[in-house]
Amino acid sequence: MAIYNEQRQLAELRRAWETDYSKSAAGGRLALSGFHYQFLSVLLESVRAWKRARDEQPDANAPRVFTERLSDMVEAEENAIIVTQIKRSLTPGNKVKSALRDLWSVHTTALRETPDLLPKLHYRIQGARGDLDKIQAAIQRWTPSPSDTDGNTEPGRIERFLGKVRAEILVDPEEELLTLLANEFRDGDPLGKVRTWLGRLIEAADGGTEGYKNAATEIWNDLQGLRNTDKQYLRGIYFWAATDRPPDTVTAGAVLIGRRPLAHHLKEGFFAPRELYPQLVERVTSWALADGEEPDPSVRLRIFWIGGRSGCGKSVALLHVLAGLHEQGFGPILWLANQPKLLPDAVRWCRNFQGPERQPLIALDDPYAPNAQENDALWDNALVELEDLRQQGNGEALPLIICCGPTEQAEQLEEDNGEHLRLDLFELPREQPDEIRALRGWYGMRTGKEPPALAQNADVLLVQLFFEWQTGKPIGEFAERLRERIRASDRKGILEGLLSHVLSLNRLYAGYPRAALDTKFHNMDVKLMDELHEAWNRLLKEHHIAEYSKNNRRGVWLTHPHLSNAIYEVWYPPKKKRQRAEHLRTAIGDALNYGETLGKGTVPLWSLSSALASDGDPPGEEIHRIRGRIDGKETRNLLRKIHTERARGTDGPMRISELPVWIQLRAQVPELQLSPDPIDTAIDRLEDADPTEQGLRLTCHKLLQYRDRFDESQQGRIAEAVIDLLKRAPEWKEWAFVWTALRTAYT
Repeated sequence: MAIYNEQRQLAELRRAWETDYSKSAAGGRLALSGFHYQFLSVLLESVRAWKRARDEQPDANAPRVFTERLSDMVEAEENAIIVTQIKRSLTPGNKVKSALRDLWSVHTTALRETPDLLPKLHYRIQGARGDLDKIQAAIQRWTPSPSDTDGNTEPGRIERFLGKVRAEILVDPEEELLTLLANEFRDGDPLGKVRTWLGRLIEAADGGTEGYKNAATEIWNDLQGLRNTDKQYLRGIYFWAATDRPPDTVTAGAVLIGRRPLAHHLKEGFFAPRELYPQLVERVTSWALADGEEPDPSVRLRIFWIGGRSGCGKSVALLHVLAGLHEQGFGPILWLANQPKLLPDAVRWCRNFQGPERQPLIALDDPYAPNAQENDALWDNALVELEDLRQQGNGEALPLIICCGPTEQAEQLEEDNGEHLRLDLFELPREQPDEIRALRGWYGMRTGKEPPALAQNADVLLVQLFFEWQTGKPIGEFAERLRERIRASDRKGILEGLLSHVLSLNRLYAGYPRAALDTKFHNMDVKLMDELHEAWNRLLKEHHIAEYSKNNRRGVWLTHPHLSNAIYEVWYPPKKKRQRAEHLRTAIGDALNYGETLGKGTVPLWSLSSALASDGDPPGEEIHRIRGRIDGKETRNLLRKIHTERARGTDGPMRISELPVWIQLRAQVPELQLSPDPIDTAIDRLEDADPTEQGLRLTCHKLLQYRDRFDESQQGRIAEAVIDLLKRAPEWKEWAFVWTALRTAYT
């Protein structure tokens, strides 16, 4: 009943206003019909209103945004009715005065015709650009002309009106609308939806009040239809929003240690501000605008890569860059976090967002890890989505990609795809003493605790710095205390052994499969299992360990890989070679047998293939660290044993998904002398391979990539096997990629 009375009073107010101010009413309709910005603002408020209604009253069905009434837009909220004047540009002169004049006419009409509605009426002036301080000052100075006062000189009347007026800058309503549809509704085609709605509003402009009412109802029904999950896009792609920015002041709270930074951590103040961030935003902005760059005749996909050492703050820097770019009007920004599997879908989406005033960006964290066997295929698939634009020479239609990760990943990506990618690398500088002092000050303000004065290496990584401040102990002392706690809760040493396996993989930048832990717990005595579960859950609650299942960093992890290694080194110094080798052998076997995906199970082997490579190329920072953490001779021996066990196991032939990493180990570490030879095994498997089996494409790719390192007989058999596979499976979805790799290898 309240909504009905409110709508009745609004209708009465509208009729009176249109009668008394017919010129302003017509001008509002013409403005709404003639300007893209006004339409988009109306649509944005419509969708926001629908979401509020759905959240508060799931059965609500009345449209709450009214167009072509009492100015450019009327929005009905729970305790207020907001009448808005929309101007593309707000200058303190005529534009603001004109908006105030129209709003004043609504106010005086309400005073006369619908006084009961007046307490709920509030007014807003909205524009895409303008100085809010100057606009607000102009509002407070404004007085109506004598012809607009109706001779009523009641004291305080104008002041009460101006007290209800506020100004707002909404730079890009379309960007916010796309973000809202994508993040909150997971609409599969948000831009198509917006264009359809714009068309409906344009048609409604000729139909007067009834036309806008019908359009609002149709849009409302469309939003109801978005509840159909069959039409929603793949989860994981996040559209960067205006609220995804760091707070202006330091807020009290926790500090993020050993966990992957997320967008909500940024806006909740988990990260310290650094002088580096504005400089980096400026650098990326210049790159994005291609300032001073010559056109690229090859029309390559442009990538900006934030590099540096593991644990130096690359992920946090990337989040700050995205916030800075969004504030400057870049967008939409599709944030994929560390899920490169979403890259082809994101690229496909960006094709729909390209426009004269719109530059889509895709952002990824750690997108080319050497231990992710799917990466080659993912980047190939993404590039195929853009190949027609490159062939047309339409470089402006390509999305921009911004990444962060170890420098060697950027170098490897460029080496593997240099003819298709144009990569700019920026390495984060090492922190200077004055910056460390500033970080100490921020830590004290954020946590309310003064960071302890610990003796630290001048080259300490940020991740270790904050870890030691939080624990109050040097990493070595913390490792010993943690071990004592674990032994006190588990005198049989089972939990310590499990954690040793977890650490042995974490230090190789690989997670330990949760399924392996579940199996081992399940096979224990019930009482012992309950005790260990309690101890394990306590470690989880205290954030000593973390479990991931939805992103690229899957499995069980004990803080950051750098810290995992530091703890492992305290528990098992280098002289304990046999214990280290046994941990790694067991952990690799668990990963292969229980990996959450077939690709994730081989992650530690990919890391070791790069660390043991004897090709003479200088290793990157991450691979250099892994080399220093393993004993080459012991590791080669255990890999030889693992391969023999799996190749000659009783459970049948080795899975095709496992073959690519053994092919790479065979090529990069020839002294392994693996038996049976994985090259011969892979060639034989191609003869009767099922094209739907995971890993088949990568098996072909690795055979072709390293063919020059094999003997002539194997080289010939590789070509024959791949060609025969392509002839046998012409409908294979990976056919074109393998054919291209075959041509490249033999030309």
